[in-house]
Amino acid sequence: TINYRLGLFGFLSTSDENAPGNYGLYDQALAFQWVHDNIPSFMGDRNRVTIFGESAGAMSVCFQGLYDKNYGRFQRIIAESGSALIPSVDLTQTRMPGVRLIAEHLNCPVLATKGIVECLREVSWNTLKDAFLELNRNPANTQLIDFTIVLDGDMIKTDPKLLQHELNSYVSDELRFFQSLDFLSGFNQYEGGLFLFIYTGGQSNNLYPTQEDMSTQHIPTTLYRTYGQRFPVEITRVVQHEYTNWSNPSSPESVRLKYVKMLGDVSFIYPAVQSAKYNLNAMKTDRTFMYNFLPVTSQRQVWTPVWLPGADHAEELFSLFSDTFATSWERILSDRMITYWTNFAKSG
Repeated sequence: TINYRLGLFGFLSTSDENAPGNYGLYDQALAFQWVHDNIPSFMGDRNRVTIFGESAGAMSVCFQGLYDKNYGRFQRIIAESGSALIPSVDLTQTRMPGVRLIAEHLNCPVLATKGIVECLREVSWNTLKDAFLELNRNPANTQLIDFTIVLDGDMIKTDPKLLQHELNSYVSDELRFFQSLDFLSGFNQYEGGLFLFIYTGGQSNNLYPTQEDMSTQHIPTTLYRTYGQRFPVEITRVVQHEYTNWSNPSSPESVRLKYVKMLGDVSFIYPAVQSAKYNLNAMKTDRTFMYNFLPVTSQRQVWTPVWLPGADHAEELFSLFSDTFATSWERILSDRMITYWTNFAKSG
C-alpha cells in the first residue's frame, strides 16, 4: 500500500504547463520506482513486481500500465472491478471552471492560469482543503470541483477509449507496454449495487421499480450519467428489452435486479472485458486472466441492499483480506483465491 495525493492536491489541472494534473498518478509511479530501486535490499526480485488495485485502485493500476515510462518497474497487474476504460471518466473535459471557482473563493486572480497557480501555491494546504470542502457543500459545485484524471501529454497521452483504433494499425508505446504485462482482472456479479445505493440516496433496500420507471427514469438517467449524452427513445427501448426478465417482466423484484445488472455492466463489466482484450490482442503473453466473483458471503458492504442475491461491488475483498469467516465454504473459497492471486504474482 502506498500514499498518493487525491482531490485538488492530486488532480487539479489547468490543462497547460502551469498545472498539467495527474500528480496522484505520478506519486504512484514514483513509489513503483522506489520499489524497483530498493527491493533487492529487502530480498525482493525487481523482475517480479505486481501492482494491484480495486475499484479506483484498479483504474490506477490500469492507467499505470499505459504509462510507458513505467517499463521495468513492474511486470504484472491485478485489477479488480475497475479499468482505464470506464466510460463516465472524461479525460478531455476541461477543469478550468472548477479551478477558477476555487481561485475566486480564495481571492486569487482568475484570468491567467499562471497567476492562478502561483497564487494557489502560496495558500496553505489546510486552507485549500477547507475551501474545497466548503465549496463542495453546495451541490451545484460538486461536478465543477470533481478533479480527476486528465490527458496531460505525458502520463496519459491518449484517451484509452481510443486505443481500439490502434489495434489494427499503428501501436503506440503505451499500448505496446500494456500488452507486454501479465494481466489479471475481473468483476463481481452485481457490481451496480454501489451505484444503486448512490442513485437512490441510500434507500435501495426499499426500491420497487416498475417497467415504466425503467423506461422513463432509470435507463435514460444511467445512460446520461455514463456517456454524458441523451439517447433517442429507440435506444432506451433496446436497452430495456435486453435488461428485462421475460419470464417475470413486471415483478418489481425482477426489475430491480435487472437495473443493478445494467448499472454494473456499463460501469465495470464491459470496460473490464475490453481491457482484457486490449491486453490479449498482441499475443505477446498468454497470461491474460479474468474472473467473475458470484457468491453472497457472510460479510457484506454497508451499501449493499439486503435483497441482492449475488456479490456487490468490492465484496470479493472480504475473501482476499478478511480472516473471519462464518462458514467453511468461505474459508475454502478464500484459500483458493489467495492461492490464485499469489501464484499470478509469482509466475503470471
